[in-house]
Amino acid sequence: PESEQTEFDCRNGIESWQQSWSPTKKNWCCAHKGAGCPPGGLNQDAKFNCAEGFSSWQWGWSDDKKKYCCAVEGKGCPEVVTAPSAPQ
Repeated sequence: PESEQTEFDCRNGIESWQQSWSPTKKNWCCAHKGAGCPPGGLNQDAKFNCAEGFSSWQWGWSDDKKKYCCAVEGKGCPEVVTAPSAPQ
């Protein structure tokens, strides 16, 4: 399985973090490095931290967290399995 990045280089792009960083990077860097924090700290409206536990989201996240993170950040989305096409 592909390993997911759980750490970010918070120095890279710091001069334009508001525009260039993803919400996940903003939250991670603010929480772990004190970098790129918006006025007032982390987004208080965020229901879940989608970076936390992402490496084991399939079994480690609640259904609510999966739905939220899939909708908001595109993480933890169920895989869509399609049936193979019938031979013609």
